[in-house]
Amino acid sequence: MRELAGEDASDACEVWQENRRTLEVFLSLSPRWDIAIGWSAIAWCGIPRHEIEATLRMMLIPRKEHAELLGDLRAMEAAALEILNAKRD
Repeated sequence: MRELAGEDASDACEVWQENRRTLEVFLSLSPRWDIAIGWSAIAWCGIPRHEIEATLRMMLIPRKEHAELLGDLRAMEAAALEILNAKRD
């Protein structure tokens, strides 16, 4: 997974096998996030659903797995948005 994230071994963490595919898709979507830029702030808006669907198709993930992966990805996205949009002092 480090290869996908572009990180070295010092940042490594264990990924359970049942979460591996979700993480692979999430990392593949990293350049697809929407952001809103205002006069004094940037707000992360999330990953457009059409980008998720296109990525799932391009990664040849069976359609029967899409609904579960979408739920997992939305949970990861929500957690990431809390951190990305947190107020910084």
